[in-house]
This record gives sequence, C-alpha cells and structure tokens, in this order.
Amino acid sequence: MSKLRRRPDGKPEFRSLDQLLAEAAQDDVVQRLPGKGRPIDLGDYLHADPESRVANKLLADHNVIPQPLQDRREAEKLAELAEIDAAAALADLGARRCRVAELQEQLLLAATGSSIGDLHPWPSAHLVGQYRRSQCRRR
Repeated sequence: MSKLRRRPDGKPEFRSLDQLLAEAAQDDVVQRLPGKGRPIDLGDYLHADPESRVANKLLADHNVIPQPLQDRREAEKLAELAEIDAAAALADLGARRCRVAELQEQLLLAATGSSIGDLHPWPSAHLVGQYRRSQCRRR
C-alpha cells in the first residue's frame, strides 16, 4: 500500500480509484495476491438479499465474529496462559524443593552437628543426598 501523500501545503492529496489501482499495478501488489488469475466466485454474495449483504459487510468491517468462534478463541488464549502459568509454577516448585532440602540439611547440621550423609549407614542415602544437592545447584 502506498503511504498517504501530502501536497506542499500539508493537506492530504486525494487520488481517484483509478490512480490507486494504477499505482498498485505498478508496485506489483496485485501480482502477489492469492488466487491471481482465477475468477472470483460471487455466487453466494449475489444470491443473498441486499439486507444480508449490508449486515455481513458491517459485521466483517467491525471484526464481529459468531459467539461460538469467539468462545473458542478465548478458550485457546486461556489454555495458552494456563500452560505458561503451569510451566512457571513447576519451575518455582523445583526451586522451592531445593530450598527446603537446603534448610533441612542446615537444621540437621545445627541440631546434631552431622550432615544427612553422616547419619545414614547406607551409602545409597548419602549418594542420593549428594545427587539432590547437585540438581539444586544446577537450577
């Protein structure tokens, strides 16, 4: 689309439809339109009564869509927001779990003078504790 042209006095320059179409043809805007070269199907448009044509034109010009479609679009937007919120909550939950594990380790160390690995006779418990701490450090 061409920009609004102004005359030297600053007022907008008004052009006829023929001038606008000629400019569009020169800029190859018309050549890139989808369906170029195919006939336009006006069957449904011409068979509708004039009142329906005007009503449909007004609705289309003001971006009014049927209620079921509007509801569907809103539901899709809400689903996207819910996915974003769920991902953020999961990330936050992982960080909170790490913080709780750190605090538990600190409490145990303060109360007994020993860490979790020192209290468990099984080496697997110690290894699990080390693994969990390393996972928390990565986040």
